[in-house]
Amino acid sequence: MTSNTLLELLAAADPSGLGSRSVLDETLRTILIRHAVSQQDPAPSGMLSRQQLLDQQLPHHHENVLQAWEPFELYEQILTTMLERERSDVASLARFARRVDFAAFHLSIAFEKAGVRDFELSRPRNIVKSSRGTGAWYATLVNATFNRYRDLRNALVHHWTLSAEVEPLAFRAFFVLCDLTPAESQLRSLVTTDRPRAFHELARHLDIVADQLKAAVQLAADLELVETDDAPTDDETRLDAVQTDILSKAGEPLSLTNAAARLGITRQALHKRIRSQSALGVMRGSELVVPAAQLVERDGKLRVVDGLGGILALFDESGAGGWSALQFLTELDPLLKATPLDALKRGDKNAAVAAARGYLNIDEARACR
Repeated sequence: MTSNTLLELLAAADPSGLGSRSVLDETLRTILIRHAVSQQDPAPSGMLSRQQLLDQQLPHHHENVLQAWEPFELYEQILTTMLERERSDVASLARFARRVDFAAFHLSIAFEKAGVRDFELSRPRNIVKSSRGTGAWYATLVNATFNRYRDLRNALVHHWTLSAEVEPLAFRAFFVLCDLTPAESQLRSLVTTDRPRAFHELARHLDIVADQLKAAVQLAADLELVETDDAPTDDETRLDAVQTDILSKAGEPLSLTNAAARLGITRQALHKRIRSQSALGVMRGSELVVPAAQLVERDGKLRVVDGLGGILALFDESGAGGWSALQFLTELDPLLKATPLDALKRGDKNAAVAAARGYLNIDEARACR
């Protein structure tokens, strides 16, 4: 069968007649049509192919950068088809995450080959708060995506020298990212004449895309809360469940009297320490609860762990409060590779404070003022 005959048969097929067949059937048809077209005679005079148009925009030695471009797009369509049916915001996030991962791996190899040693990773932060079950898993995926994007964005604007060896890696990352923006054609043109400016402009446009995705994710989370509010569960019950979950990771919940007795001080003295942010106590209903996890033994006596006051002060200044501080202290931090409370117990106070600043977005908030 000639390629022309194959093309005619395939083009005549009605894609809408796929019925219940797999989306892979439609993709195979698309691939076959593309192959048949590639075997035909050159395009009529005056018409340029997609590759010819790209060749005009790119330097000649980058002609292989987009070799796998169309298979990438085809796979992405398959990847997000089902997600689009379920939730469009998640499908958009998946597409964004896939391209961010692709670009991040390419730039990381480029940095390694170019000997870049002055690039520092940012501290992770939470875009959405995790809860239980699948909600916690989804929150982890969202946070991992945006934390990786922050590092990728910083890499795009980082000052470094591209050698001929690493240019294909950097440009592959650039092209797969600029397709996420409405300024794709302008960015493609700019990168051939002013690479640093093109990378900075790409970062600026990607920030807009990322902010839109964050807004969509947060809106979806807000709507889920509204749906939860309609359920036959009152606010006090939900609050009690959250507090119970946090306290379960914080050791024995002690009363003010019991905690003071273990520390060998008066109730008034412990209460004063809690008010001055040198010990942690949280209100549960009308009762002040002192989590036992903050107590450590030193010289045969129990003491409040050193360095706790600096972290509690940050949470107090930010308005986050004691419960948020307790949640932060008892959850695993990916950079510390331990809970912040465990980091304090092993004497790593500076790292724990830095993690708290990142958790509260303190430095970034100040930079935006």
